[in-house]
Amino acid sequence: GAALMADARELVGRVLISGDVQHALAEIDALATLLDHPRAVCALLSQAHPSDEIRRAARELQNEVHELLHGLWSEPALARVLSPDTSDALSDDEVALKRVITSLCHLHGAEQSADVRADIREMRGRMARMGALYRRHMSSPLSSLQLQGDGALRGLQRAWREQYVEEREGAFHVELAGGRARDLMCYADHEETRRKAWRALNGQGWPDNVPVVAHLLEARAEVAMSLGYRDWASLEVAHSLLESKSALWDFIDAVVSAARPAEVRESRWLEDTLGSQAGAPWNRAWARRGIMGNAPPSPFATFERLLTVSWHCLEVLLGWEVEAAQGASIWARGVAVYDVRDAQGAVGRIYVDCAPRSLKGRSVKTMRIETGARGVALPEVALIASHRRGEPLSHSDVVALFHELGHVVEHLVSTRSSMRLLNGLPSDRGVAEVTPQLFELWAWRPELMTALGWGPEAQEALREQERRSRGSRVMRQQLYASYSLAIHEAPLFGEPAFTSFDEAHFERYGFGAQYAERLYAHFPHLVAYGALYGVYSWAGALARDLVLNVEGSEAFTARLRDYIDEVLRRPSSVSFEHALKACLGRPQSHDAYLRWVGEAF
Repeated sequence: GAALMADARELVGRVLISGDVQHALAEIDALATLLDHPRAVCALLSQAHPSDEIRRAARELQNEVHELLHGLWSEPALARVLSPDTSDALSDDEVALKRVITSLCHLHGAEQSADVRADIREMRGRMARMGALYRRHMSSPLSSLQLQGDGALRGLQRAWREQYVEEREGAFHVELAGGRARDLMCYADHEETRRKAWRALNGQGWPDNVPVVAHLLEARAEVAMSLGYRDWASLEVAHSLLESKSALWDFIDAVVSAARPAEVRESRWLEDTLGSQAGAPWNRAWARRGIMGNAPPSPFATFERLLTVSWHCLEVLLGWEVEAAQGASIWARGVAVYDVRDAQGAVGRIYVDCAPRSLKGRSVKTMRIETGARGVALPEVALIASHRRGEPLSHSDVVALFHELGHVVEHLVSTRSSMRLLNGLPSDRGVAEVTPQLFELWAWRPELMTALGWGPEAQEALREQERRSRGSRVMRQQLYASYSLAIHEAPLFGEPAFTSFDEAHFERYGFGAQYAERLYAHFPHLVAYGALYGVYSWAGALARDLVLNVEGSEAFTARLRDYIDEVLRRPSSVSFEHALKACLGRPQSHDAYLRWVGEAF
């Protein structure tokens, strides 16, 4: 680490004494080449390595790298070198890289006075610290749930009770980890058990994260105003695929208008069938299962089988061969490594770490290891999950894995530029989520579901569950979208204000203010996505527009392949928006998505 940082600081010094744009860009490219792999590996190890000591060391080095880069982007000398219009003398790669670095300099205040730059740097440091603290509070184990009465665990399978329930002093004790609270909400027949599980989930991060999120919002607001923006939401939208905050609000309102009737129909159906309490949030998963029947996890849909099916999909879609790699370095026992090849040769490498470990989390995610660059390095990416070997998966687990498979594909195919800062997943969140949303649609294809063991009746049951619950699920997404956007438009600095904000949003987008969840204390996307959680739905709309009229046909594969070839593999000089319009043959539209939402139930 010390040698790496010494070399990096030397490169930064050479950047800052560069006399012209081309020389500065070349030195920045060399810096990115030096730091790319170590920075990505540190991010991976800090979350996935089994050793506390190594996780801590990786975080420390990662913070050093980020501090160095933030310092570079805030340097007026760099902004001055990049300011002249020299496009005619630069290659397409250099023009694109200059655009990226100029934007970074602007966001770090390089054009501002020394006092403003110092304030921005201090606030960015506070943002990083508050984000880490917020995640730490959220990762703290939930308290043990204490249940009493013979019927408290009725409905839960005997094997589940034997594995997770401890009986002592006349009560049942359940450690709420690894999705067990949601198991209780889905399968426990006793309403009070479900209510307690729901309350426990909503207590995560509270009250510890109340001052943390207040400090985070305050720091973001100060940075935005220092850079001339009205608020943090305006800053983020201005550097995204979205046109403006008003465009995002209009989109949210349009989706709500399409989803609300379906949500109301579902609620009335549940209440008519099971009584007035069926619509309460702690009852909905249990009620849906009871009414719709249960399409259980397929015994054939293990994580190991799902990987095999996924590799086959990549072969069908892209002509890739995925084979086990030999002799690759790994960070933990049980990590599998796969080499990806096509007709032209090596494409890249995929690492799969699915063994459950403490602090790792259950949700599947993708983490970059190496950014590919022509003639320099092949791209490498890791899939991180927590699944016991042979454990049956639900179809929602399959959808989640295919979402991440979309990120894997995007990383492996969109790394054709020689300038490393232009590679890997897009910096724009909205752009980054389109490919995963397309791959989620693939997870519903009959041939894939059959390969994982769901027969025709089970497939129909799963589709029925998805259709009937679509309205409430989409409304939940709009709750998140509105929540993240609005809380960054008018930052709140105290629990009474947070509570009122929470209740107002659950009144408008949820099931009522009485079901407010203290979301501000346990909403990780407030850290990761800031004001722009709405890009999930926005990207979903783009995905459905891309597969309009072919989603259930054989042409789906060809359309997805066209998108990969024409949009993901576009030259660095071509914007995502331009490539998408060319792929569609027209401007993009949200109409297909709004129709799909409106067809629910």
